Amino acid sequence: MPTIDFYTAAQSRAIDRYAIETQKQPGLLLMKRAAYFAYQTLKETQPDAEKIVVLCGGGNNGGDGWVLAQYALLEGRQVTAVLLGDETKIRGDASQRYRSSKRSACRPLPLTATGYRMPISSWTRFSVPA
Repeated sequence: MPTIDFYTAAQSRAIDRYAIETQKQPGLLLMKRAAYFAYQTLKETQPDAEKIVVLCGGGNNGGDGWVLAQYALLEGRQVTAVLLGDETKIRGDASQRYRSSKRSACRPLPLTATGYRMPISSWTRFSVPA
């Protein structure tokens, strides 16, 4: 499997800021592109995955996760989207995607409502950084 290089959080914020402010790209479009790339990577690395758990925080990476969950749902996969954090603190484009997920078949669950017993740290062997 090829190695994928990722940007740091600071580099990602600078790239997003440049794309939004200088290139006039809508933040939501950037979010959808990031989610699409992450979902394509997930399909390449875990092609037989039928059940997918997406962990979403309150920032824009969480927004990418909500969009990724919707892509997976559209392809017929069983998706559980888990909110890590407080929904009242989600802002901007991520908030819009979160609200959209709440209206879809992929309703977000708070981590405490999932019933998962596996430590989150052990989930990372199956994860795709987004």
